[in-house]
Order: sequence, then structure tokens, then C-alpha cells
Amino acid sequence: DVNGNTIISGNLTVTGSTTISSLTGSGASANILVSGSLSGMVAALTSSTVTTYTLTAADSGKVVVLSSSSDMTASVGSGLPVGFTTTIVQNGTGSIFVSASSGVTINNRQGHTRTAGLYAVVTLISTGSNGYIFAGDTTTW
Repeated sequence: DVNGNTIISGNLTVTGSTTISSLTGSGASANILVSGSLSGMVAALTSSTVTTYTLTAADSGKVVVLSSSSDMTASVGSGLPVGFTTTIVQNGTGSIFVSASSGVTINNRQGHTRTAGLYAVVTLISTGSNGYIFAGDTTTW
């Protein structure tokens, strides 16, 4: 475009090694396929101190840092895209309960539903329509 940016419609395939200084855009209609190494990409952080945080499609690929001395809820609604992936960090003493809305199934190998404590890191991955895996430093009450 006129600003010196490269505009890609469709998929970008990278072979070998490359460095990307920034990548911006909207929507999820294109893919970046990497064969080799890719550097310069970092996850965006979303921080919040609310006691109820609703995950949205915009949180996919991000690290969501929730900080509170009170227990918190990360709500997972229906309709997030298959492949949705986010990392959640408990950055306060209040644990984070991962709550499934109606029609959503969240599975954990041990049946856990919460972060285990201060600085716990968990991942939520959509493996199918409204189906999720919840893994990491988890516990249940």
C-alpha cells in the first residue's frame, strides 16, 4: 500500500528463517504457515482486575492476566472459533474459576476448574465446536 506495507490476501507461507517486526490486521480468514523458524512474534497481553472476565475471539493467541485478591471468573461463551487458544495467568491471590456457558463443554484431565494459586498459568484450547481443553497449573474446590 502507500505506507510501504505488504498486503497479503489469503495465506502466507514461510520457508526457512525469517524475522517479522510486526503483524497487524483483523479477522481470521488467512493463515500464516511456517516451515523453519519464525522470530519477532510475541503474544499480546490483556490485563484486567475485574472479578468476571468474558473471553472473546479477540483473546485468541493472547495472554490474559487477571489480578485480584478476590476470586475471579473467566467465562467461556459459545461460538468462539475452533482453534481458539488463550493463556490465562493468575496474577493475584484470588483464584480464577473457568466457567462454561450453556452449550459449552470444558474438559480437564483431572476434572479441575480453577487456577491453582498465585502465578498459576493455564491454557484454554478449543478443539471442536464449543468444546475446550483446560490445562496447566489447575485445581478444584
